[in-house]
Amino acid sequence: TAFSPGEGRTVQLAAVVRDFDDDLRNVHWLLPDGSEVEGERLEFEAPEDTTRLRVRAVARDEAGNIGEATVIVRLPEPELAAEGAVTAQAEDFSGQGDGEVSIVSRIGNVGRMITMWHANPGHWLEWPVDVPADGDYVIYARYATQSDEAVRSLTIDGQSPGAAWEDLRFASTGGFCTVEDNWAVKRLGEPVHLTAGKHVIRMTNLAEGLALDYLTLVPAE
Repeated sequence: TAFSPGEGRTVQLAAVVRDFDDDLRNVHWLLPDGSEVEGERLEFEAPEDTTRLRVRAVARDEAGNIGEATVIVRLPEPELAAEGAVTAQAEDFSGQGDGEVSIVSRIGNVGRMITMWHANPGHWLEWPVDVPADGDYVIYARYATQSDEAVRSLTIDGQSPGAAWEDLRFASTGGFCTVEDNWAVKRLGEPVHLTAGKHVIRMTNLAEGLALDYLTLVPAE
């Protein structure tokens, strides 16, 4: 189970139990902190210090028979969970030039992801975003890279938000999520002011490889 940015961090789960004798006694949920909750439905707020939870459900009937299941819940970082966040999934780019990325699924990505964005300096991709209201927004990228440092530039509607956006540096995360979850979230710069409506974000390869899961615009506080 994976949450997208803007969906909050309230975990809601329901146990689906097949009991042919219809004599279910109870369902216990075992939470990551060691606590237990009884009931066929579970709701709790995820701790702010984690983006991955393992929850186990154990069902017992009157005869003492037990069935159990485990679910892994992946959550956005707390700063990405706010209502009003706008997300562009990396694989939903509307155009690219001077190269071609691959769209794949690997460990820990939400939806799908893009990779093979390294060979050609100048290789760009564009994503449409629909901003719900006028305001200042912070842009985050969920990325992975095995390179020591990948470099990209970013424009909005063909314009650079400032000099810092022309030299965005992404530190190594240890891999491209082929063996383990290497995803990291980077705040790309200071808040940018956007009007309500449609905009286009373009990112251009300046150096090294970068896998991208999504871009998220979060209303600035």
